[in-house]
Amino acid sequence: ASSADLAVARKQVHVQSLIAAYRFLGNRWAELDPLKRAERPKIPELDPAFYDLTESDMDISFSAVNSYFGGETMSLRQIVQALRETYCGSIGSEFMHGSDPAEKRWWQERLEKSRGKPSFSADKKKHILDRLTAAEGLERYLHTKYVGQKRFSLEGGESFIAAMDELIQRAGERGVQEIVIGMAHRGRLNVLVNTLGKMPADLFAEF
Repeated sequence: ASSADLAVARKQVHVQSLIAAYRFLGNRWAELDPLKRAERPKIPELDPAFYDLTESDMDISFSAVNSYFGGETMSLRQIVQALRETYCGSIGSEFMHGSDPAEKRWWQERLEKSRGKPSFSADKKKHILDRLTAAEGLERYLHTKYVGQKRFSLEGGESFIAAMDELIQRAGERGVQEIVIGMAHRGRLNVLVNTLGKMPADLFAEF
């Protein structure tokens, strides 16, 4: 192989290292502040320059077969853009610490194919909003009505109710007939009402 071929092969290895870095560390650079006031931390491993990839490499095509961005080859510029959209957007995905390669590939495929932006229908979005509103409304009522009562609020984690709803619906579609929920105290009251169907009046009577 010529020295030029070796240089390209070496850069390809560096590109794979960059992709791996975003999968491992991209969540630390996610845009989680909707007001964009918080300064995001500097993470050198997410900078192509960390791998000796320069601006002159940005329009060179590299293999992207180990990703799910939709192309066997992509320019480095396209790869970096796809990585940032997927792993540094409004969702911080942390899954590479797992030990099961199949599970990690499952996450990679679903995140990278959608670039971290699930395409929900209007009806689906309304249903999710309904679940979030129900969860938030119950927490607000309990906080206002029962001041000083010890409870473990779900405040800040209302998306758990929407996630549980989706999980149960999907499980039912696949023939699951019984679900056993073992969970921490935080959010338990909300799950009882908004997931398991306990009457709010019955819950309030217990305070």
